[in-house]
Amino acid sequence: GPEVDAIYLPRGKTPAELQSRLRAIPRLAGVAIYVTQGDDLLHRFRAFDGPRLLLSRDVRPWLPERPVVSPVDPPEIAFISRFLENDAEQLDRICGWKAPLAVALPPFAAHTVKAARRASRASKGVVLLVDPRDDLKEQLDAVPDASGVLLEQELPETLDPGPWLDPLGRAGLFLLDGRVEDGNQSLAVAASDRGVAYVKMATNLNGAGSEILARNLTVRRGYGFVVADGNEASTSLLRAFIEEVREEGYPMAFPSEVARMHGGDRVKALGEDVLR
Repeated sequence: GPEVDAIYLPRGKTPAELQSRLRAIPRLAGVAIYVTQGDDLLHRFRAFDGPRLLLSRDVRPWLPERPVVSPVDPPEIAFISRFLENDAEQLDRICGWKAPLAVALPPFAAHTVKAARRASRASKGVVLLVDPRDDLKEQLDAVPDASGVLLEQELPETLDPGPWLDPLGRAGLFLLDGRVEDGNQSLAVAASDRGVAYVKMATNLNGAGSEILARNLTVRRGYGFVVADGNEASTSLLRAFIEEVREEGYPMAFPSEVARMHGGDRVKALGEDVLR
């Protein structure tokens, strides 16, 4: 069912209407209410009592289960299976699929080197799950086969994203941003300044409507990155989803290829927003 930390808008209702309706409720007159855009299809509801945050919720619009895929210029979609723990059986299962996907691995885990070699031999991509608190070059050196990195943790407030990204620019690797965005574009801008292909994750595939979100974000952005855990349940869900989107006309490509094709779109859109 729906996430307990999200608000799902009825069809035809907008985040702006939600904010206006809440602000008009008399008993909430002393509460500061904001509904702000954080990502392409994500808004954030916040209620404050002065400086104190009372409540925070994601706001999701109504989304069609099967958005229309253009046959002329269909959006590319990429898949990544995340292996935080060693699971040789599921890795072998994924490596046997005839699909252009990648595995994501933490740089310093005991199973990483062996898993990266297995994936490379099976013509699968390798992506690093990086930690922003650690030196990025050291993490990249641990797995030379990686074609890109996946960032899921928030950057420390004291970290300057530009210098931290320099090793990516020198190595020619892409950056997949898997954080829940909240309007701060500093990482995207820093990546553009250093020639790093920057792309956003569509969703973690976990059921509970994640397939709907993945399709809609892919169509809206013109590309999609879908990440699933490397356990048995998520791998089965991923396999079924891959077959579905293949039949629906989404062209699949390796994550590195999708990042190369669309890595500059995000910053270009930011520039257009500024001009408007």
